[in-house]
Amino acid sequence: MKKLSFAFAFIFLGSGCKTDSQESRRYEILQNIDNGNFNDALSDLNDCSGFTNDECHLNRGMAYFGLAGYDIIQIGEDLYRAYSNNNISLDEKNLAVTSIILDRFNNNYIDRGLVEYKTVLNNNGKSETSCNKTEFYNLSRDERQACLSINPVLLLEIIDNNSNQNNISVDLEDIYNLNHDLKSLITGITSNDIASILSGYGELSNNTNGELDSISCLYNLGCYGLEKKSVGKYENLDIWLLSRDDFSTIKLTDQTGSIVLVDEVEFISQTGETCYINDYEKFDGNCFHKPLTSSTNNINEFTTIKSTLINELNDESVRNSVSLLFSIGETDKTETEQVNSYFSEICGSSNCVVTEKNLIEYFNK
Repeated sequence: MKKLSFAFAFIFLGSGCKTDSQESRRYEILQNIDNGNFNDALSDLNDCSGFTNDECHLNRGMAYFGLAGYDIIQIGEDLYRAYSNNNISLDEKNLAVTSIILDRFNNNYIDRGLVEYKTVLNNNGKSETSCNKTEFYNLSRDERQACLSINPVLLLEIIDNNSNQNNISVDLEDIYNLNHDLKSLITGITSNDIASILSGYGELSNNTNGELDSISCLYNLGCYGLEKKSVGKYENLDIWLLSRDDFSTIKLTDQTGSIVLVDEVEFISQTGETCYINDYEKFDGNCFHKPLTSSTNNINEFTTIKSTLINELNDESVRNSVSLLFSIGETDKTETEQVNSYFSEICGSSNCVVTEKNLIEYFNK
C-alpha cells in the first residue's frame, strides 16, 4: 500500500502561518471531518478563517462526500485491492472497479462535493480535463487532491506503472449522472448490474433481465415472452403493464413513445395521490413509480430516456468517462482507440450518434 499512501499523503494538510486561534479552529474542523461530523464541519466552513481559499473548498468537498458516504481513502483502498487481484481476468477487474465506484453513490451530496472540487481547479485556471495521468505530477498539491476526488480512475492509473499516459480524464460527475439515470430507468437495478450492462460483461439478476426485456418490448425490439398491456394514463403519459410468469413491472411512456424515468422509491396513483409499494405490487396500473420532471423555460416536462441517457451518451465528456472506466488495464490501445472501440460496440462506428434503439439493443446483448 506504499503507493496508495503516497497518493493521499496531502489530504487534510493545511498551510502554515496561522494565528493560534486560527490553528485551533482549523484543527477542530479537520477533526470533525475525520470523525464523521460532516454537518458541523460544513457549518464552520462558512467562514474559511484558518484555511486558504482552495483548502476551504477542498474540505467542504470532503465533508459533502462524507455525507454521501463516498470516502475517497476507503474507495482508493478498495479499488486498489480489486485492481491488484491477479486471480481474476481484466474484464472481471474492470467490473469490480466500476461496481465499487457506483455502489458509493448514495445521494445528491456527491454533486455538491464535485462543485467544491471543481472550484479549486477553476480558481487556478484548470478544469476537470486536467485530471489525467499525463498532467497529474505538474499539478499543485490542492489541484491533485481535487483531481483524485473528481477522477476515480486516476488513482489506479498512478499506481499502475504499466498503464498508458492517458491525457483524457474520467469525470465522476458523468458516471454519477449516468448511474442516477439508469436507476431511474431500470427500477431495482443494483450497482453490479449497472456495471455489467455498461461493460457488456457479467451475469444479470432476474429483475434486471426482466426490466431490460420490458424496455425492449416497449420499443418493439422483442418482448421475450412478456405480455404488454395498456392499463391507463397519467396526465399525458401512457401506463403499461409488462408481465410473464416470473416477472412484472409497470412502465410509463410519453406521447413520442420514449420511456419516462421515475423516482426509485416514491409512488403515485393515476389521480396524483401518494401510494406505496404494496399498492404498486398489485400491478393493476393504479399505482406506479413517480415520473421525474425537469424544467425547461419554466415549463415542467417529464424526463425521458431520450432527454437524459441519449443526450449524455452523445456528449464527448460522458463518452470519454464511460469508455475509459471500462478499459483501465488496457495497454495495447490509446485512450482515443478505447473510446472509439466502446462506442463502435454501441452504435456501429466511432463517431456515430447513439439512438434509443442502439442503446436498448446494446443493453440486451
